[in-house]
Amino acid sequence: MKVKVKLNDKNINRIQREAQIALEQTGDAILTDIISAQVIPFDTGYLQNDTTHVDTSKSSKGTIDIVSTAEYAATVYFHPEWNFQTVNNPNAKGLWFEDWINGAKKNFAKTTFVTLYRRLLGGVK
Repeated sequence: MKVKVKLNDKNINRIQREAQIALEQTGDAILTDIISAQVIPFDTGYLQNDTTHVDTSKSSKGTIDIVSTAEYAATVYFHPEWNFQTVNNPNAKGLWFEDWINGAKKNFAKTTFVTLYRRLLGGVK
């Protein structure tokens, strides 16, 4: 038995391109959801609004990062025992990504990616 396989490079490239776009959009959706949940400590808004963003520079390799470039971000993040003011963000806390990593929203990234990817591919199930 002889089998000949011919790959459709055009379709493979489209699938890869749409996966990258869905990944980048998933990063944006996660950050939007985190901001909507009002969990990032917020005094002036600098940490949340000015220095936290989605880094898509490695999305072609299947990776995106949500980063905070504020010099104090790590210090604030890794001290959940601190009492953060809650005037601007009533749910402000340290370890604010944990709900999306191991908590109630741990499936958010996966389900969002699948939804976006299917939409981009035209409703493929």
